[in-house]
Amino acid sequence: MISDPSQMHLQTFLDALPEPAFLLNRELEVLACNRAQAQKLGDTLDKLIGAPLSRFLAEEITEARRLQMQLVFQTGQASNFEDERGGRRFVSQLIPLRDSHGEVTSIAVFALDITELRGEEAALSQSEERYQQIIDNCIEGVWQIDQESRTTFVNSQMATMLGYSIDEFLGRTIFEFMDQEAIELATQNVQRRQSGISEHHEFRLRHKDGHEVWTDMASNPILDAGGNYKGAVALVTDTTE
Repeated sequence: MISDPSQMHLQTFLDALPEPAFLLNRELEVLACNRAQAQKLGDTLDKLIGAPLSRFLAEEITEARRLQMQLVFQTGQASNFEDERGGRRFVSQLIPLRDSHGEVTSIAVFALDITELRGEEAALSQSEERYQQIIDNCIEGVWQIDQESRTTFVNSQMATMLGYSIDEFLGRTIFEFMDQEAIELATQNVQRRQSGISEHHEFRLRHKDGHEVWTDMASNPILDAGGNYKGAVALVTDTTE
């Protein structure tokens, strides 16, 4: 039973955390532990106090984590690691705790279950990859600009159409790929996009080597949830021939 008031406050704080948390001394033994950690391990708090680090980690990674925690004691710098336990993914934060003289006397370890998050990230990554494949395999050029008419995205077909690399395209305004007459027309087009108007029209661009490139362009505004103009995207077909 805890009789020290400071220990009682510490235990109350730890138990208020929904995720596993514990404190380790320099010998990497448990000084304090919350109920979430005890429940996860199927033990009581009393049995975990004084337990070694190995009680919390898989055997194959215990040595690596021991070295990492010793480094926190030596440098006084926080650290973190991610691992898998029981089919779940966890990220653990190591926070050095100091005494009144500034010496690191213990480490607070906070673990967060990120299994679902990692699953969502993997699904998002797969979705982005599929989207990128569709865009890259599209026979038309895809050209996206922001509210300042600067290029934020082009696919390889769009870049090749005007003789540039994708990196050369990014960051440039649409007006840099036009002559003066086309710039005046494009300025009017952008104003209509800002008003939320989509259009399908013929437009003349300028190739990197200077020759004209006639295109069939389907342009659509990009609006945020409040209906504010954030840019535009166009599907561009080379009709020069």
